[in-house]
This record gives sequence, structure tokens and C-alpha cells, in this order.
Amino acid sequence: MLVVTVFSVVERLLGFIYRIFLSRSLGAELLGVYQVALSVVGLIMTITASGIPITVSRIMTKHDAENQTQKNFSTVTAGIVLSIIASLPVALIIYLVPSVSGIAFYDERSFEVFKVILPGIVITSVYSVIRGYFWGKKSFLTYSIIELLEEIVMLIAGVILINGAVGGENGLIGAGKAVLISYVFSFITAVLLYFLRVENLKTLVESLSPLYLRQRL
Repeated sequence: MLVVTVFSVVERLLGFIYRIFLSRSLGAELLGVYQVALSVVGLIMTITASGIPITVSRIMTKHDAENQTQKNFSTVTAGIVLSIIASLPVALIIYLVPSVSGIAFYDERSFEVFKVILPGIVITSVYSVIRGYFWGKKSFLTYSIIELLEEIVMLIAGVILINGAVGGENGLIGAGKAVLISYVFSFITAVLLYFLRVENLKTLVESLSPLYLRQRL
């Protein structure tokens, strides 16, 4: 647990450094615009997927206690399906009917940043289920490493995109893109680590094999 605590402290430190960079690069006004967009994204994520990872973790703990670990793959799959059902319609409605979310944004610039980050709502909802899997397996170090790498990726992407932008508002969009890039990175990393576990890869192969054989016949 000491190692996990160290990772958490480093992650928070990097987040603090990144906020200092944002405040100096964007200025107080645009930083506030950026924070409003992030707050709305965080609220939607909480509403659409907050309880699913914990539920997945608890069900997995029950399966492991009953020596039914083969059911964990189905549990995670069900969690992913539920998270997509909960988050994807919300994202589509906001894209197709922007006026629905307009009431949450007084400043149009916040909404523009929000739209950049919006795909991350679906991506992160799926990642959160896999995070629940790591919780259920007590793989807290794996989860901590992913979170730390996500923060590092956001910092690097943010510095590159904001410094390469022309004008403050382009930098603002760059900050939004950095958030989305970090979400995509943590999602891909978590999925790869999930399937690199022998039991998950074995279960996936066993699930797909009948479909492949039936297609061949």
C-alpha cells in the first residue's frame, strides 16, 4: 500500500504542476472556462457510471470467494454494456441537440471545450468498469500506474498542444484535447492489461471459438 500511496502523491503533484502551467498559459479567465467544462464532464460521468465499477468489484469478490472466477469475464462484459447504454445516449443527445446542455454553460467557449472532451465520457465509462475489475482483483498497483500515466500523458499533451496553439482560445481547445487524449490512453492501457491476464484471454478465446468455427462451417 505504501507504493500505491507514493503513486497517488506523485499523480497529485503532477496535477498541481499542470494546473500551474494552465494558469500561466491560458490566464485566469480561460482557466475558469476550462474548469467549468471539466466540472460538467465530471458530473455526467458520475451520473452515468458511478455505481457500476463498485458493483463489478463486489460481484467479482463474491465469485472469487465461491471459486467461480470464470464468471468474472461475463460480469465485466455486462458492466461494459451497461456503462455504454448509460453514457452513449447522453453523448449523442448532447451532440445532436446542443441546446439541451446549453443551460449548463453561460460561456460558449466552455461548451466548445466540453464538446471536445465529450467522447471521453463514453471511453471513461468503459474504463471505469475495467478499473472495477482491478479493484475486485486487489490490483491496486496496476490501477495506480494507469492513473499516474494518464496524468503524465495529459501534462505532455497539454504542453505540446497549448504551446503550439496560436491565441488563447486555441490553447483552450488544446487543453480540452489533452484531456481527451489522456482518457483514450488510460482506456487503451487498461484494456490491454485486462486482456493480458491469462484467464481473461483464455475466456475470450473460448467465447469466440464457437463463433469462428460456426462461420467456417
